[in-house]
Amino acid sequence: MVNKLTVDGILFDLDGTLINTVECVEIHWRKLCKKYNVDADELLKYCHGVQTIQVLRTFFPKELATTETVRELEDVVMNDLNGVYVVPGGRELLQKLDPSTWGIVTSGTAAMASKRLNQMNLPIPRCYLTADITTKSKPDPEGYARGAELLGFKPKNCLVFEDAIAGVKAGVAAGCTVIGITSAYTREQLIEAGAAFCITDYTELEVTLENRKIVVSLKEQK
Repeated sequence: MVNKLTVDGILFDLDGTLINTVECVEIHWRKLCKKYNVDADELLKYCHGVQTIQVLRTFFPKELATTETVRELEDVVMNDLNGVYVVPGGRELLQKLDPSTWGIVTSGTAAMASKRLNQMNLPIPRCYLTADITTKSKPDPEGYARGAELLGFKPKNCLVFEDAIAGVKAGVAAGCTVIGITSAYTREQLIEAGAAFCITDYTELEVTLENRKIVVSLKEQK
């Protein structure tokens, strides 16, 4: 198993990866599913890492799949802080990295992503791709490919952190190496999707800066 990586840049997903919002998001999806008689369990297997508009198009009546519905749903979610927290070690990792070497690629809108970052007192990076900018939802590689380009690095020299199956597939398809975060899916599911290895949170990693490179390795288990 790969347990040490040397890269030029890092691209993070946001929800479930830097900020754990899984419980909050799932509660509000379940409420909407109940209202429209949609199978919540099936939706929750699919929704993580996927743009809200794409989830609506896949599971709900056509007339509900609108930007207005997205705005209404995300407004409710982003104003709910119950069960929302920075993934342990994430803040410290960002503080260690040069701002020019990391970015965020999220399936959330800019309004929701920026509010979450502000709520958690995390910085908004220079490389910042949201659902308002990317034309295709994960698992399409567009977001991570563009993220690597904005950082000025080749995808093969970028590391992606992802908690969703769709996101892992997107990172791999873009040509990046992916580390899975087991917030929403199991280690086995993320490895099957293409993750090099998985962690529960960032405290399991040792990150050092060497000759303008970022060295990421798994800490030895005690």
